[in-house]
Amino acid sequence: MNKETGSTNTIIVKSKKNYISIVITVLILLIFIYKADGIYENFLLADIKTKFFDVLFFLISIYFTYQLLWAFFGKTTFIIADKKLVMKSDILLIARTKIYDISKIQNIMIEHNIKSNDYWGFPGFRFYDYTDILSFTYDKKKISLGSNLEKFDIAHLKSLIK
Repeated sequence: MNKETGSTNTIIVKSKKNYISIVITVLILLIFIYKADGIYENFLLADIKTKFFDVLFFLISIYFTYQLLWAFFGKTTFIIADKKLVMKSDILLIARTKIYDISKIQNIMIEHNIKSNDYWGFPGFRFYDYTDILSFTYDKKKISLGSNLEKFDIAHLKSLIK
């Protein structure tokens, strides 16, 4: 969705729903919920090794919950105003904002068929989503925008930044 008001341009893009990743995430969360039965009752009585694995188990379940929430409720908003590019990614009430000064953006280009999704870290077993992204150099770092998002007019975003 594109909005133009005065000198402010806004592009809102929803997260891409990778259904294979969603199914695997739901299955893993169901396994974690099943295995979590009884962990909290015995946590205080457990030895340090068991507590470590219980905490690790909890953190992994938070990560997969985040991935599931991003798939269904995530969106990214690109705002170009006052010679700044503001990228706001949010899930429900949780938002992360990055601000780039357009005058410091260099080597802006559209890259085609880039692997944008690698949720799964098992060697030889990864689900990739090939998409177009906008990349540029900012403070000597390569920045990539547009991965894990629904298709949108990335060329229009590039033209607004230039």
